[in-house]
Amino acid sequence: MSIAHFEVDWLYFNIGSVSTPIASVRTSIASVRTSIALVSTAHSRESRRLAPGACTIATRAAFPEEIAVAPPRHAVCTVFPAMTLRAILLDVDGTLVDTNEAHVLAWLEALEAFGYRVGHDRIAVEIGKGGDLLVSDVLGKDVEKKDGEGLRKAHGEFYKKRIERDGASFFPGVEELLETIRGAGLRTAIATSSKKKDLELLEKALGRTFESMVDKVATGDDAEVSKPAPHVVEAACKMLGEDPLVCALVGDSLFDTASARRAGAASIAVTQGFATREELVEAGARFIARDLGHLRESFGEAVAAASRGKVSFDSSLIEALMDHALEAAREGMAKGEVPIGAALFSGMGSLLASGHNRACETGDVTAHAEMDAFRKVAAEGKEIGPGAILVSSLEPCVMCLGAAMEVGVDVVIYGLKAPADGGTERLQAPRSPENMLPRIRGEVRAGESRELFVTWLARLGTPAQRPYVEQLLAETGKGKEKKPEPKDEAKLEGKG
Repeated sequence: MSIAHFEVDWLYFNIGSVSTPIASVRTSIASVRTSIALVSTAHSRESRRLAPGACTIATRAAFPEEIAVAPPRHAVCTVFPAMTLRAILLDVDGTLVDTNEAHVLAWLEALEAFGYRVGHDRIAVEIGKGGDLLVSDVLGKDVEKKDGEGLRKAHGEFYKKRIERDGASFFPGVEELLETIRGAGLRTAIATSSKKKDLELLEKALGRTFESMVDKVATGDDAEVSKPAPHVVEAACKMLGEDPLVCALVGDSLFDTASARRAGAASIAVTQGFATREELVEAGARFIARDLGHLRESFGEAVAAASRGKVSFDSSLIEALMDHALEAAREGMAKGEVPIGAALFSGMGSLLASGHNRACETGDVTAHAEMDAFRKVAAEGKEIGPGAILVSSLEPCVMCLGAAMEVGVDVVIYGLKAPADGGTERLQAPRSPENMLPRIRGEVRAGESRELFVTWLARLGTPAQRPYVEQLLAETGKGKEKKPEPKDEAKLEGKG
């Protein structure tokens, strides 16, 4: 966390918009230009002079990592990097509460009771998945069909006995981390695949309710399908009234990271569970801390990695950004191309370029809408910069997502899902420190995008592209608009 101490005589502010002057800010910094997103302090209404005490400032300006300053006279200011996040979601098992080993041992007892001998390590790597997925992945579909329900019931009983006998404990640093999150002006929510009854069991052992610790609590009872599906993350975001793009999930497992990625939220990971740092990087975690204490100390870095741009998303803004991609798709269709459009925006939200498919015009099979936009930016000598946003009317393919990753795109927003060749589930996160897997928010105005393909097929339907469009429409027809979940993620019952 970057912390700077300022001598502050006067601070004029309006919540939501504070630009200079910040009067009499005496530090070793020659000039401080900032817009303050949130100020929380004790002050006198008459003089607006800061009273001695704490002043927490979430800024939209980048401060040096190390700032030499004089001791504070009137206030201590905690300065976080530019934040467009508005909420932090938190997993429970293995993240806030030390229960992963209890789950492993309960599964081993359940399996042995049914005559199955499995090693500890084989179960440990599955913790965080739902119960149905765990049984089938470890023992196969035949065992799932034969004993799946009985194994899950036995696991629950053995786990309950173990918690009642041995108790449960929070990991060190939980309360301090929550204080840091609240001090940054962020809201909080639990996002766990555990059922409400499981949380109640933990609350009894812990002597504290989760509802008393955070703003909202989303459990497996609130989700159609549990992690690694996105539903519980989406449920938590909905409870908070926030879009997933302004939320980050703190979790310990690969399945937390996958759930966040599929919802469009950023993943912040801790390695106090069974997943290694390398595995979490490859899964797409934006920031990885050793434990909750390390995360608190590095919270400024974590939120900066989680959201690199300056755009604070909501549903109306996301739909407005999609306008540009849909318009580009219409322009392409007017020229005889398959109606796919894309628009590239800077991290500040300004339009850099838009493009559409040009395969018919150029004979180049790589002339996708996204590549057209990238090439226009390069040809005009524009700089994409950090935090860029790519919007496409159709889910980008692996090539286009790979290109987006290479140029540092932070957020990808797409309209219609492309089940046959979309890249969002096929692209692996890079291991190089300079690149990150973009946050991906899908199915925005998907119906409008699909309607363009229907129109194209009726009016144009050129032979070369016709089979692709017919397949796309068949796979995204009525009742198929939502993301298809992998079969082994159905009806999950496990802990997350």
